[in-house]
Amino acid sequence: MMALLDSGRGYGRGSISLHWIGALAVLALMVSGYALLLLPRGPLFRDIVNVHLMIGWISVIVGFLRVGWRLMNPWPSLTSGRAWENRLARLVHVALLALLLATLLSGYLAAATSPRLASIYGIFLAPTLGLDRSWHGPSEAWHAVFSHALVAVLALHVTGALKRSLFDRDGTLRRMMRPQA
Repeated sequence: MMALLDSGRGYGRGSISLHWIGALAVLALMVSGYALLLLPRGPLFRDIVNVHLMIGWISVIVGFLRVGWRLMNPWPSLTSGRAWENRLARLVHVALLALLLATLLSGYLAAATSPRLASIYGIFLAPTLGLDRSWHGPSEAWHAVFSHALVAVLALHVTGALKRSLFDRDGTLRRMMRPQA
């Protein structure tokens, strides 16, 4: 039987599922976010904004589940490796979670304070929390800073995982693909 919880040897189904759902959501947010930077305002732009907002809300839920999961279910031990690489790996994981939450929060603030109310397909409006429109410009700027930093740290994460899997052959990537008992 596959383990739900992480063990000292590796990740369980819970961590693996949250990791890959989050990874797909972040990838979709990156693609739609960068598309918004390139597109002129119009119907297609608004459609992509709706997709970006919808995936953003899903990511908020997954992000908080992920942080809660990690707080209640500590990381398994890292594979054997150089001490500085293991410290860097932990730092990158913490930075990913922090930047993900900062990006989602700043995106929410940008949506909630937009001059046009952020409606997802006309069904759901982002609650404004009583914030006025003066928050919009700064929150959009911070959203851009956090999202670009997230992309950079994500590149470090992927590079580290590939290096450890392809060159060190220590099973790092395999641990995030198959639950360990």
